[in-house]
Amino acid sequence: MDALYAENQLHGLDKTTFAKRLLDGLNIQINGTEELQNNIPKSGPVVIASNHPFGGIEGVFLAWAIEQVRPDIKVMANKGLKIFPELQDYFIFTNPLAANDPKNAPSIRHCLKHVKQGGALLIFPAGSVSHYQDDTKRIADESWNRLVASITNRAKAYYLPVFVSGTNSPWFYRLGRIYFRLRMLMLPRELANKRNAHITVASGQAVAAK
Repeated sequence: MDALYAENQLHGLDKTTFAKRLLDGLNIQINGTEELQNNIPKSGPVVIASNHPFGGIEGVFLAWAIEQVRPDIKVMANKGLKIFPELQDYFIFTNPLAANDPKNAPSIRHCLKHVKQGGALLIFPAGSVSHYQDDTKRIADESWNRLVASITNRAKAYYLPVFVSGTNSPWFYRLGRIYFRLRMLMLPRELANKRNAHITVASGQAVAAK
């Protein structure tokens, strides 16, 4: 991570410049951002929900892409992303590994207040990165948290679904099957190894809460 900072001169940048320079520095090619931006309501409350295949870089490029249409975007994110102080203005932090963490309640209230005030919110409802599922024998998200529907309904917001294609390295899934917390320790490595990746984003039409 320190090498990424130094190589791309990321320290102290504003969030938008930081995100763009990180993506450019890793030479990540993203397809589908224009369609996503066209599908985002230009104003008013909206909750955007995405799968979580990588556990890091998708939060950066989705926040950057959405911000071009909605400068008010906030992202409900793992507190581990505090490692990037330059990006903190994007995020409302939670601890998805401890659902009963009392610090999560203020974060949820913050999200709801932001959307009720007409803001845009990006959520990864799985709460954790996609991983190998023993029951289906495939790599997928955990079951999505009902919070995404709760906030959408309570704020009378629009809802926009997003799908990000891609997977992490085989080692990520192997170690994660040995011990689930190893996935968290591997996330910085998985962000750094996305150099020259081609990622496709698909998005649906925004639908009203009702």
